[in-house]
Amino acid sequence: MTPPTGITQALAAPEKLGVHLRRDIALAPYTTMKVGGPADYFATVTSVDQMTGLVRWAQAAALPYFVLGGGSNMLVSDAGIRGLVIHNRCRQVRLEQPPRSDAEAHLFAESGAAMAGVARQSIRDGLTGLLHAETLLRTLKDEWEFAQWNRVPLTIARYKLRSPKRIVSERPTIFEMLALRRAAQRAVELTELLLMSIVPATAGRVGPLKFAVAMHVSHDEGKLVVEQIVSQLKGLMPPHLDFLASLTEVKPEHSLHALLED
Repeated sequence: MTPPTGITQALAAPEKLGVHLRRDIALAPYTTMKVGGPADYFATVTSVDQMTGLVRWAQAAALPYFVLGGGSNMLVSDAGIRGLVIHNRCRQVRLEQPPRSDAEAHLFAESGAAMAGVARQSIRDGLTGLLHAETLLRTLKDEWEFAQWNRVPLTIARYKLRSPKRIVSERPTIFEMLALRRAAQRAVELTELLLMSIVPATAGRVGPLKFAVAMHVSHDEGKLVVEQIVSQLKGLMPPHLDFLASLTEVKPEHSLHALLED
């Protein structure tokens, strides 16, 4: 391929951005499937400034570009990719403190950060929480599609706090909500520990005193996890609260919405 035309003098060459532009680089080593022909041009970026500068350079040069991440969920043709492939290694992860004392901190992750690294950082920073029911449902639909595509099971554990003297229609007390939060945080931590997971478990609140946790294990494996969690958490519950659990392995005929409300 001949060098690109139309590069304006106003834009710096990639080398001035600290980016090394290479020609005819095989893409197979950069994909999980280990297949793929060459890219006409290939460059690795490690910062946002490098990424934006290189994209602007390619646009000014009328050069097609493709941003390559971890190389999963894709299959590159033996013919390769025409134009420029930008290997995204922008991996910075940090906790950004809020400008006000009453605001929440946010975890900042660049687009090339690995999910496992983001998860480890969030754990080190003590970030925990449950998804809202609607967000949990959308996330579980994605999890179910992933499970079907990869032919792995998806099992949902449903936990609830119950007081024998409590009327179902009553709103939870602050005391009960604090107990729910402690139980949910510990249940998620134990799930990830027992499954030796490197990414956060998908979990969310599905009722006033209920939450659910998804696991990519069979019903029998999930049952062992849930039994250990219930055994540990029952001893942490206040005297007037019971901690109960149920388990369902998702099947094609199931409604995720109905499973969460069960």
